[in-house]
Amino acid sequence: MELALDPRRTPGRERGGAPPRRIGALENGRSLTAFATAPYLSSAQSQWDGILCEQHRLSDYANEGKSYLNHHLCIHMAGPTPVYWYENGRRHNAFVRPGGTHLASAGSPTPAGGCKQSFELFVIELSPGIFTRVLQEDAPATVELRDTTGVRDVQIFSLGAALQMEISAGCPSGRLYAELLGASLTAYLARHYCVWPARIREIKGGMPGNRLRQTIEYIEAHLTADLRLEEMAENAQMSPYTFGRLFRQTTGLTPHQYLLRARIKEAKRLLREGKSPIADISLQLGFSDQSHFTRVFHKITGVTPKKFVLGS
Repeated sequence: MELALDPRRTPGRERGGAPPRRIGALENGRSLTAFATAPYLSSAQSQWDGILCEQHRLSDYANEGKSYLNHHLCIHMAGPTPVYWYENGRRHNAFVRPGGTHLASAGSPTPAGGCKQSFELFVIELSPGIFTRVLQEDAPATVELRDTTGVRDVQIFSLGAALQMEISAGCPSGRLYAELLGASLTAYLARHYCVWPARIREIKGGMPGNRLRQTIEYIEAHLTADLRLEEMAENAQMSPYTFGRLFRQTTGLTPHQYLLRARIKEAKRLLREGKSPIADISLQLGFSDQSHFTRVFHKITGVTPKKFVLGS
């Protein structure tokens, strides 16, 4: 599976003219960006907490053995590509296939190597603190990812694909959507790719009724806000990962899906009133623009906002 790429989309500058954040590394004791060339896709301006994504098109790439400042996953996005690396002074050669992923822990040196051909790489950087914030008491006491090269894991690739497509679309879904993906990825890595795997407790029976009501009231009171997963979880007195898992188990929807449906319900009420144009309603309810509002409205109701007004 290869993902749709948009070479026209390049990361802009942060507010105030500062350069966008970049994935960092250390090489021979020197701080530098992980890749010399700028990414043509980046989540730097999205304000996602604890997660930064970049997509690169690299050619004749060589790595002299740098280490990354944070935990990272490099997902190969192109067709079968020949790569090489050195281990104990010996050169090794292999082909990396689409979806092949390299994982490395923060501060862990990567083996020297590279690739002579052009290829696409989607890189996900996770801050060390994200494991504790997302999993809280279920987080491993020490977070250290097993250095793994060329692993083909459907769950990692599907979560990476969802993040990549969100960035490619301009990050219209807000922080809650990306942070739910990041929480799922963090929990999956903690269970399956940590040196000391997390033992995440399975809680059955769904979310307690009082906390579910409290969460729904919170969502309905903040329909226009760019809601954050940690804020919602704190309101329900749960860890972010447990909150997202139990909310979906109980309602059949993720918190983000529920938020969108609540917004569309309110949008239908405003459209029936006929006091505000569609563009104003989309902004009032926290959508990134009218186009995003129309897509979500159509997906949930089966008609566009304009047709809904004509049929009311």
